[in-house]
Amino acid sequence: MRHFVTALMTACLLLPPVIGRAASPFAGTWQLVDGEYLDEHGQTIRYRDVGMQSLKVLDEANFSFTSMANGKFWSAGAGQYHHHDKVYIETPRYTSYDVPAGQRYEFRYQLQGDRWTNERWEQGRRVEREVWQRVPAAEAGTEPGPGDSSQ
Repeated sequence: MRHFVTALMTACLLLPPVIGRAASPFAGTWQLVDGEYLDEHGQTIRYRDVGMQSLKVLDEANFSFTSMANGKFWSAGAGQYHHHDKVYIETPRYTSYDVPAGQRYEFRYQLQGDRWTNERWEQGRRVEREVWQRVPAAEAGTEPGPGDSSQ
């Protein structure tokens, strides 16, 4: 019995502390499917026009993303996020681009099933819109093998 109690206590110490915490509706892998942003000249740039592809992976409180444009590296970042009242806020910690320490990006969001839409506004003007599609878990963990024709 003593060994059982010791094993149970050890297991409890090693498990992540999720009891009492609601699962994030964002946890999982997401693929960018549409969107646009305003460039430094105030021009609207559609993601599809620059061949933008991006994956974002989130757990209960952390995010990470990698983006490619026309087959070349565009940007990457990771940090923490939280959400409330249809507002999703990212605080990047590590990025491939310059971000002031503590910078937060606040988005209004809609989550409808496996489709997630973010809009970021500054001074009453929408400066970014992202549409993400959840990647099914079976696809998120697979990598193309040698000779896979989808490469």
